[in-house]
Amino acid sequence: MKSDDPEFCGSAAQLVLLGAVRAWTAEATATPGLFQGGRLIGIDDLETLGDAAALRVFEAMGAVIVKFIPGENEAGFRARFAAPERRFTAWDVFVGGNEARRISSAYVEAFVLPDGWLLAGLSAEAPAETIAEIQTLQELCGVAPVPGYYQRGHAVPAVVSVLSDETGKIAATAQAYARHHADGPWAGHIFCGMVAVHPDHRRKGLGTLINASVITNAFAQLECTHVYEHAASDNLPSRAMIEASGLRRDNRYRCVMLHDARRFGEYFTN
Repeated sequence: MKSDDPEFCGSAAQLVLLGAVRAWTAEATATPGLFQGGRLIGIDDLETLGDAAALRVFEAMGAVIVKFIPGENEAGFRARFAAPERRFTAWDVFVGGNEARRISSAYVEAFVLPDGWLLAGLSAEAPAETIAEIQTLQELCGVAPVPGYYQRGHAVPAVVSVLSDETGKIAATAQAYARHHADGPWAGHIFCGMVAVHPDHRRKGLGTLINASVITNAFAQLECTHVYEHAASDNLPSRAMIEASGLRRDNRYRCVMLHDARRFGEYFTN
């Protein structure tokens, strides 16, 4: 579903949320422990920020994501925020440094694309039509669409890789964002992910290619010491793709999202 603003795409509830997130950009940017995630307002230092602030974000948005929560604290977080209408989604955290940069770069360099295919970065002036095609592919792959202004890097520094086939149609995309405060505990850690590969082009190694591409570009273009990604414990293809790009699971941390099922249903995003 498209809104009247071509920057936004998603369900009616998601469109309301996306507008609210954009309106919180200044506060999230100015508040240590918060970050503007495009689709959600996130927390990357719950211990410092506190439960009251996390609940304020949740009540304003209907959803909040907590990054780098220590694994031993996850059960307590769930218990404190539990309610009949609330749903939790959790992912393992994978982190990579120089080894991930080396492995990803080598994978991209060695990959032979079909004739006429193009692997490129998204321009900061990308037209609305390109953004809409990326968002449509994201929806098709079960990924909540990312607003256009965020993909272009107008909220936080961004890198988006786009793989197009010989007709110019987008076959795969992945994205990276410098979301964390420069003086916070996760400075230099760049979120990568939101990999989407068109169903017509799966099982060809394109997921790893587009993921490795965005990792390589994140190290080259953003102030980056590490990249990190998320994957559910039962999502074996995504875990294999992430590890093939040189990242390794960090057992110390988890990523947990809380959303209101009355607004967004049982399922929010991959």
